[in-house]
Amino acid sequence: MIEFLPWIDRLFTVATLLILLKVWGIMNRWVSGADQKFKSHDQRIRDNAVSTT
Repeated sequence: MIEFLPWIDRLFTVATLLILLKVWGIMNRWVSGADQKFKSHDQRIRDNAVSTT
């Protein structure tokens, strides 16, 4: 049983990394999409500020 433990640990580590990478990819896509929305909104505010001054 002890001999199998390192393999189980390694498999668990790999599985965890894969899940984290997948979650990170989803988060990145969502954040980049939201980031572009915020950037355009931010740009509009900046343009308004420039035009009023």
